[in-house]
Amino acid sequence: MIRIRAVNATANFTINKAKIETIPTQSGTLTYNGSAQTIAGSAGSCTTGGTMYYYTTNYTTSTAPTFSTSTWTTTYPSSASGTNAGTYYMWYYCYVSDTSNNTGTGINTAKSVTKAIGKANVTATAPTAKSLSYTGNAQALVNAGSCTSGGTMYYKAANSNQTSYGTGIPTGTNATTYTVYYYCKGDSNHNDTTAASVDVTIGKVAATLSCSNKTYNGSEQTACSCTGGTVGGTYKATNYSSTAYTASCTGDSNHSNPSNKTWTMGQRTVTITAPTVKSTTL
Repeated sequence: MIRIRAVNATANFTINKAKIETIPTQSGTLTYNGSAQTIAGSAGSCTTGGTMYYYTTNYTTSTAPTFSTSTWTTTYPSSASGTNAGTYYMWYYCYVSDTSNNTGTGINTAKSVTKAIGKANVTATAPTAKSLSYTGNAQALVNAGSCTSGGTMYYKAANSNQTSYGTGIPTGTNATTYTVYYYCKGDSNHNDTTAASVDVTIGKVAATLSCSNKTYNGSEQTACSCTGGTVGGTYKATNYSSTAYTASCTGDSNHSNPSNKTWTMGQRTVTITAPTVKSTTL
């Protein structure tokens, strides 16, 4: 007789919780070119029990959007694109409806991968120094430079009317050397250029020394004056001299010394009135 003995046995099974299996990827480097460029990479996926959703309404939002199966899509946005320089966000969501058995890593949480479009460079055409001499008036120091599209040239110069960067051409009045700094300021899609400089000199002009001849009158007389400097030498006298006097002028900071000039003190002409003879009858 064969007896069959009942045996109790158990077996353990583990059901893995759902998790994100593959994260969407963004790869490659982009630089602004004025046209739309693809910012999409490759799709992600969830393990069994989860469904991958993507947010396609706005790729520039850095704040996690509120998830909804009606506003997010299960289709990876392979044609997603951006034009302007900046960071673009591909938001994804591993949606699990049965959270009692599926509460693994990354589920039901909005996450993102990013793709950047870098700023483009601009090229500067340097301003050129003007050939200038002192006039007493403010003068533009350089001929304008320029930037390629996306940049605006800024200038500044110490001792000018524009000591902080601005778009106007700096002006200077006094005779000296100015260093004009310039750079291209990029817009939101372009990088600034490195600042450079050009030296500009407003040259001195000769002071004006003017003299006029004098005639002795018994008093000290000033014969010469200097515009743009200080008169010197013998520029005034009292007495007649058989030789010419020499005057000079020392220019100020904006003027160079002019050539010396001579002048004379002439003798005074004496008028004699002859006496008259009286007629007398004897």
